Amino acid sequence: MLTRHDYIEIARLVHDNYSDEDDIQIISPALIGDLAIMMARDNPRFDVDRFASACIYGQYKDLEGAKWTSKWTSK
Repeated sequence: MLTRHDYIEIARLVHDNYSDEDDIQIISPALIGDLAIMMARDNPRFDVDRFASACIYGQYKDLEGAKWTSKWTSK
């Protein structure tokens, strides 16, 4: 099982590599979605929306104090 620290680090890495210096997107949102689904299966309290925001908008610092409770459930 991944830890909160793992989720934060993965979100940071994705965000840091989301686009190049010309602001051209180089990481697919589908990849972010697939990662989020994998993590939600690993931890039912994982918050997919918060993770996606962290990956795309760099809000991973908000994750450090977050509780991973979510209305979203994996299937």
